Amino acid sequence: MFIAKTFSDQGSYFLQNLENYRQAVIKKEISLAALFRSFSLQDEFFDQLLGIDTKTIRQSALTKTTHQDAVDSISSGYLFIGKLINFLKPYKHLKFVDVGCGTGQVLCAMQADGFGHLIGVEPNSNAISIAKKNVVKNLLKDPLTKVDFFEGDILDFNLNLGNIFYLYWPFQSETSVDFLSKLRISHSRLPREIFLIIYGQIRDEVKNYFDFLSYHSTLDHFVVFSTKELRN
Repeated sequence: MFIAKTFSDQGSYFLQNLENYRQAVIKKEISLAALFRSFSLQDEFFDQLLGIDTKTIRQSALTKTTHQDAVDSISSGYLFIGKLINFLKPYKHLKFVDVGCGTGQVLCAMQADGFGHLIGVEPNSNAISIAKKNVVKNLLKDPLTKVDFFEGDILDFNLNLGNIFYLYWPFQSETSVDFLSKLRISHSRLPREIFLIIYGQIRDEVKNYFDFLSYHSTLDHFVVFSTKELRN
């Protein structure tokens, strides 16, 4: 196993052993999630491990949403993604929707860890174009993982297609309320297992719209909700 927490220059050591780490992941000598948690590195180092580029794309006129309340895409960071992968390991068979997928950082990590079906929703044309290229370039991608994209507003996306909805709060209250209302309708029409993983504090004006979900757990600064039948 190639973990080295004691090196003063982790970045240099990591890059010198980049291919060793790739092979260790491929041979399942170490999990990708464990690798993410073993180093305190900037995202660009793990981008190189995967052979991708997930630099941030700022929202612009190319972003067209119903309420125009989209915010700048901020990456989740590979340290947290490692924790997310571990948390969702029993649910790899469920369809995972990254709401506001940006340039595909979360999608590529989960693609490499062998999740079954991933969907990236992103209204920014530049960002989703990079995300599509990244899932193709991903050096550690599992060939059995299916990755789809929807370019546009989450309010125009068919929510029936998803089970796990991951939100690093890509929008403000107006879209949040409409999204939760649509998700409630989707669940009533198609009862199924649903996870809703949301970053940060839930705004007061949004709280009442979680009534069809139950609190499940907390994951770092993320709050996890689930359908009542999943919890029970």
